[in-house]
Amino acid sequence: WHLGARLVDCERLAEQQNFLDWLLRTLTELKPNLLLVAGDVFDSVNPPQEALGAYYSFLANIPRELRCRILILGGNHDSPATLHAPREILRALDVHVVGAISSVGKPQVLEFDDAIVYPTPYLRQRDVLKAEPGQSFDQVAEAIRTGIIRHYAQALEFCRTKAAGRAVIATGHLTAVGAIPSPSERIIHVGNLGAVSAGCFEGFHYTGLGHLHRAQCVGGEERIRYSGSPLPLSFAEVDANKEIRVLDVGHGCVEHHAVIIPRFRPLVRLSTSVVNLMTDLRRTADENRAILDLWLELTIQDARDHPD
Repeated sequence: WHLGARLVDCERLAEQQNFLDWLLRTLTELKPNLLLVAGDVFDSVNPPQEALGAYYSFLANIPRELRCRILILGGNHDSPATLHAPREILRALDVHVVGAISSVGKPQVLEFDDAIVYPTPYLRQRDVLKAEPGQSFDQVAEAIRTGIIRHYAQALEFCRTKAAGRAVIATGHLTAVGAIPSPSERIIHVGNLGAVSAGCFEGFHYTGLGHLHRAQCVGGEERIRYSGSPLPLSFAEVDANKEIRVLDVGHGCVEHHAVIIPRFRPLVRLSTSVVNLMTDLRRTADENRAILDLWLELTIQDARDHPD
């Protein structure tokens, strides 16, 4: 969700609140068994109070009669301590928070009639790698990948002992090879050391991932997907639809489809000349009306030839 994120110096809480209000209405219509947030709830480890307030208000406003459980995973932008602080209170609302794998202890799953869900937040280097003196860069990179792959292999083995014919759903917050990043993402490890291939998730019926901001599948595998961020976090994402992913699970199978998130504030890139500037601005404004005023990334092609 990246609550508290700004665009350059511009505050985005109004857009974020519009998304949360829309999501609340959508949950009321869909009546799901589970809402999964795959990490990066906040944009920074010290989110502003307004972002914390929006987060808690959203969780408190989900009607209890929906019986919708909520799974909140920590991402690389999140502070596990911030996510965990109200964990016991949130558990009374059937909100399950896993901010860091080191805080979990024994493996735990969320169980439903037709599926079990294995919660994996962002895996920090200390969670998957025991450092050894004298390791080269390539050795560290391979050790991190091996540790992540080992984590998911153990998760699958554990889930199979409990599944009893139910679908097994994995989660995660990482970079997968073959997925398309955006400039607004913060690299998790230097050079994306922890990037794994789609083969890491072999055996799971579905894997719901966080971190990359574009909604997409991984390596052509529709069963491995990033839901993406609900708002475009840079002008590089203006061409991408934003979505939530809805899973329908039954008889050991998972079907899924997208629900497109409305654009509450249009972000537009405009390239024009000085002579056409005002005409193009008016046209762009007329074509991009929404709840909130549009924001524009403007390129003046002949600016060097103009005194202003």
